[in-house]
Amino acid sequence: MLIYQVKDNNFKEFVVKTKKEKKFVSSNIFSLELKNFFQKKNKYLLDDFKKKGNGLDTAKKRSDFLNQIIAKCFNNFFSKFNKKNFNFSIVATGGFGREELAPYSDVDILFLHNSKDKKFLKNFVKFILHNLWNLGFKVGYATRTVKECIFYSKKKLDVCTSILESRLIVGNKLLYRDLIKNYKKIILKNYSKQFFSSIFIDREKRLIEEGDTRYLLEPNVKSGKGSLRDLQTLEWIGKFLYKINKLGDLISYKILDKNSVNSFIKAKKFFWNVRTHLHTFSGRANEQLNFEYQSFVAKKMGYKKNKSLSHVEMFMKDYFFTAKKVSDLIRIYCSFIEEKEKINYRERKNDNFKEKKINKFIVKNKRIDFINKSLIKNPNNIFQILETAQLKKLEIHPNASNLILSNMNIFKKDANKKKNFLFSFLKILTSKNNKEKILKLMSDLGILGILIPDFKRITGQIQFGGLHTYTVDEHTLKAIGYLNEMELKKNNENKFYNEIFSEIISKRILYISMFFHDLGKGTGKDHSFVSSVIAEKFCSFLEIEKIEKDTIVWLIKNHLLMNKISQKRDIDDNNTIFEFAKNVESLEQLKLLFIFTIADMKATGKVIWNDWNKFPLEQLFLKTRNLFLGSPIDVNKNIIEKIKFNLLKNKKLKKVINIKNLVKVLPNEIYLNYDQKKIINFLEILNKYVRKTYIKISQNKKKFATEIIVYTKDRPGLLFKLSGAISVSGFNVIEAKASTLKNGMALDILYVRDLNNSMLDSLYHFRGLEEVLYKVLLNKFELSKKINIEKKKYALKNLFNINTKIFVDNITSKKHTILEVNTFDRIGLIYDLTKRLYKQDLVISSAKIITIGKGASQIFYIQDLKGKKIISNKRINKLKVNILSLLNK
Repeated sequence: MLIYQVKDNNFKEFVVKTKKEKKFVSSNIFSLELKNFFQKKNKYLLDDFKKKGNGLDTAKKRSDFLNQIIAKCFNNFFSKFNKKNFNFSIVATGGFGREELAPYSDVDILFLHNSKDKKFLKNFVKFILHNLWNLGFKVGYATRTVKECIFYSKKKLDVCTSILESRLIVGNKLLYRDLIKNYKKIILKNYSKQFFSSIFIDREKRLIEEGDTRYLLEPNVKSGKGSLRDLQTLEWIGKFLYKINKLGDLISYKILDKNSVNSFIKAKKFFWNVRTHLHTFSGRANEQLNFEYQSFVAKKMGYKKNKSLSHVEMFMKDYFFTAKKVSDLIRIYCSFIEEKEKINYRERKNDNFKEKKINKFIVKNKRIDFINKSLIKNPNNIFQILETAQLKKLEIHPNASNLILSNMNIFKKDANKKKNFLFSFLKILTSKNNKEKILKLMSDLGILGILIPDFKRITGQIQFGGLHTYTVDEHTLKAIGYLNEMELKKNNENKFYNEIFSEIISKRILYISMFFHDLGKGTGKDHSFVSSVIAEKFCSFLEIEKIEKDTIVWLIKNHLLMNKISQKRDIDDNNTIFEFAKNVESLEQLKLLFIFTIADMKATGKVIWNDWNKFPLEQLFLKTRNLFLGSPIDVNKNIIEKIKFNLLKNKKLKKVINIKNLVKVLPNEIYLNYDQKKIINFLEILNKYVRKTYIKISQNKKKFATEIIVYTKDRPGLLFKLSGAISVSGFNVIEAKASTLKNGMALDILYVRDLNNSMLDSLYHFRGLEEVLYKVLLNKFELSKKINIEKKKYALKNLFNINTKIFVDNITSKKHTILEVNTFDRIGLIYDLTKRLYKQDLVISSAKIITIGKGASQIFYIQDLKGKKIISNKRINKLKVNILSLLNK
């Protein structure tokens, strides 16, 4: 038998014992030779890629190089035995099987055997694996017989595709031929329809995980929509259904044309260049093209800035355009096959394959097509087929899509000047049915870019700052989809939104405004203003009524207003409501702005659309609506009184002697922002810790953050000390509410996450942070010294070039000056700012710290030491200069 022993990391020995012989074999020399061979070859491949920049060529060479390593291991192992007719093969599968191996990809291999000697087989596998592991390869492997391979191919898609693109590296050729023979005879012959269905079910699951759009700002190069995995899917289907060797062979089946094949080859080369640069720069198997890598990859691929776009923006535009091409290719390709082979993977009724005529069009399998190709000569028919598809909830047949794409020159001629085209577009935009899907198709076909040239400019336009999830065009169309949900009362998140939408007089104002609201991005100017100008020209050209046109222009110019006020101002201050109402002008415009803001925020992503942001937005709407209706502004006054009344009756609080006084101590925002259980907790703290410090740390799953409650004696500089303690503990403050109570105490509630943007995950973290907080409050901690160490340790680059902007608002609040600082987020930011305000003899009455993406907004309600606003221009300018000098260090 074969016994495998490991002496240490550098030396390995194999002891062979049989009945006939006893032999000692040292493999140390072989291991050293193999390592030397690997290092030289690996360095050559890296240097070769740096010189040529050809990722696909490097992937092929890396596969060849690994073939040699595995063959050397195989031959070395069997050289110890007099076995000529061994029943073993090593087969490359996955990317390795395709001869497409990225620098840090997993190596997938199949140990194919027909051996009954399990111990010998086990040690053979061990020998190969340990040599590969010692060289740093991550190996995914399976050990199977031919029979087992066929069995699992029927059951598992990944096994089926791995054999489909497998190849023999070394070993028994007859054994591998037997596998392929059985695979063709049993699997390829009998499982084509199941394979096709499984491929697309798997794809749909994958896209749910990765995000079902090719326009995610930080795309996954390997498995995102329109990327390498989709290209592989095309090849798998071609190989399985039509037994082709390369995708170009599908031309003879009249499924793809030369242009499509060229697009496929070009896309594959592009993505492999991106992927190889990403692996090389990351030093690991990294497939996510995050913001921090985009600039590096763009430079390496030769992108340079032009007058309007940076090198990163140009690169990402190309990336998204390529992903779009691939998505179009897979949609058209697979629709053809589905129809050609009568494959119903979507579980449609079989009678859907029957043809039905609708005017100039024919419908089959829920897809609409032109009856006659000559119809394309009249561009009006393009809109007719789109409108019919929208009305009847049909998909556009690939034939029709290809016909439109190949005849775009006819459509381009004066398209932007022909009112009937724009009126057709407006009809689609404002129709109740399926508008997001049809608009996305119009975007894919290039129609929107021709009709509205500014839309073409923002297609694939990235949005820096870490706030947005999607490109500008994708964000816009998603927002239109969210408006549509509310119109159809399909928004189950909050039925109240649906009700307000139904009250709006002219709903097309919303849709036109939403389509145009971001078209000014990428111009280098105020995008709200530029977008409003573009929209005004559109409305004037179509002779839209003046009252609607003026409202559209107003809505676009002010589309960020409601979000800003609700998130960055104290909406419990009546003056905030008065000032906001002045800008809004009317109840109808308030409803428009409210519904617009909801859809806009939702389409931005989960980072900004959450319960914490929804509540103040809704409160701002209700209060302002009451003002316009002549009702009391403080819609919450009765609510607060009712909450207090219920608290006085609560069994838990009956034992508290001075409960009537305690409920008066808490500020109104506490009653509005927290549920009864939380408020009772606050009152119990006030009762138990009369003049003492109390700290509680717990998880807030709703906010996906760790919550810190600090109840202590109010004092100048309290917030900067607390935030400093959190920073030196290695955590980030994402939000904070600082309140001064009527009993001279302070109740500060802070929400923190670790540097991976996650909640604190252990009791160890809780206790450590609590200890630092107590020490800081007792002045027994060298805060400045410790925080400087943390800053150096976790220094971050301002990859998004986020400029610092400082605003001072002396209008919104009657009692406070509102200081707003927007800047790049980093360790110790809130500590630095709050400390600087303290040194400027300024008192922070309340604060909002909002961290979104890579940017941070710090809003402070401040007064001087006499409790008055900062109205001196000289002092305001001095404060701005002071903060800028601090942040630009």
